[in-house]
Amino acid sequence: MTRRPIFLIAAITTLSLIGVGFIIFTFDPFEAPINIKVLFLAASFLALTGIGTVIFYRWEVFKHKQFANVFFPRALRRGILIAFLCVGLLVLGRTGLMSINWLVGTIVITGMIEFIAMKAFKPL
Repeated sequence: MTRRPIFLIAAITTLSLIGVGFIIFTFDPFEAPINIKVLFLAASFLALTGIGTVIFYRWEVFKHKQFANVFFPRALRRGILIAFLCVGLLVLGRTGLMSINWLVGTIVITGMIEFIAMKAFKPL
């Protein structure tokens, strides 16, 4: 693993954002085959994970006023959680299964998981 894994995450995020942009501007979402839709969701998941990881990592670094790799696993976990939430809501909305109750319940459960995770895993 590199000394600063955040640079690797930033590079993967940039490539996935380029892929999402390419898919958006090349294919019609109503006529695209299923494999293009899956590719879009996978690239969106990677982009959201990377963006969330970078934001949470920078927030931890700013809060503690030091660069440390101990903040990276927590930031990555939070980024993945946010990406699962966003892509899951996108899939539910696309299939017509999402209502306001689903949205509020998902946000509340995600907030509770994040609160419990923050209390259970203290930084070194």
